[in-house]
Amino acid sequence: MRAVGTNCQFYITGMGCFVRKNVPLQIKKWSDISRDDVALLIRNVREKFNLSHESHVDEAIEKHMIRYFTTWRYNLHKKFQKYESVEEAMENRPEDVEEDDWNYLIANLWQDQKWLKTSEKNKTNRDKLEITHCAGTKAFSRLRTENRNPETGEEIGRIDLFKLTRYSEKKSAWVGDTAKNAFEEMKNLQNEPQMNEKSGEIMSEDEIYDEVLSKIVGPPRSSYIRGLGAGPKPKRSKFSANDAQVREANQRADEAERRAIQLADELMAVKSTAAQQNEELEMVKAGAAQQNEELEAVKVSAAQQNEELEALKARQNQTDTLLLKLMAQLSSQKMKVQH
Repeated sequence: MRAVGTNCQFYITGMGCFVRKNVPLQIKKWSDISRDDVALLIRNVREKFNLSHESHVDEAIEKHMIRYFTTWRYNLHKKFQKYESVEEAMENRPEDVEEDDWNYLIANLWQDQKWLKTSEKNKTNRDKLEITHCAGTKAFSRLRTENRNPETGEEIGRIDLFKLTRYSEKKSAWVGDTAKNAFEEMKNLQNEPQMNEKSGEIMSEDEIYDEVLSKIVGPPRSSYIRGLGAGPKPKRSKFSANDAQVREANQRADEAERRAIQLADELMAVKSTAAQQNEELEMVKAGAAQQNEELEAVKVSAAQQNEELEALKARQNQTDTLLLKLMAQLSSQKMKVQH
């Protein structure tokens, strides 16, 4: 399952941040994390994005975390490879990675002979791919959604998606001649309808796609429909006892995905409202600060008035004392005159 639709980037970015913040770097592979800890991570993701508590949703969440965790460490390894020596790499640790984590990755992964051997083997296998793609990190399912017919809402077919992900409009070039020849063969079979020898009917787009690609890379695996990425299950010609359960699980998965998109929209609205409230709060704070300044000015003025009042009281006391002395002297003089 991949996040698609409006504001799916909000979920993708949020999940990436969650993984970098909560998943430990000091492990060699994802399975080193205990299942209890994985369950806790899944629960936190459900709470963060308000997702339903169902087994297929939990499975999708864990797959997302594994994908972002792998991408995170891949990007860190790319940074490590930029330096000419281990010492130089250790001195230039990324700011968002703790020193213990960085040192662990260097010593236990990128300098570990077993890890290096596996990495080289994977690189060799990737180099053997007959057909690559130029879609970057964006999921094929998301590309199908973003390029669907604006009038009917219908997603593009597998053949058109093949060109979209193997032909660079920017470079005006295919990823290789094999991809170009495969696409041209697919379009020729579409333009000149062919009969399916097994069914006796005209070949569908999916049948054309599978037939052409099978000549190049072999028959498709059962884990996904070739050309659409991991996740979707291929249609089978015969029904089994599990078909109803599979359809029901797929329906729940679709509903969960729609719910995730809806929640992403709601979160964006909440975020916008919070931003507006923060602006209003800043205005209130500014007003309060101004009032505090005015209050301090009033306090200073009151203090000055109190000082002046005290000075007046002191002068009044001096005047009263002098008056009393004068009255005493006058009284004394009157008594002398009477005698």
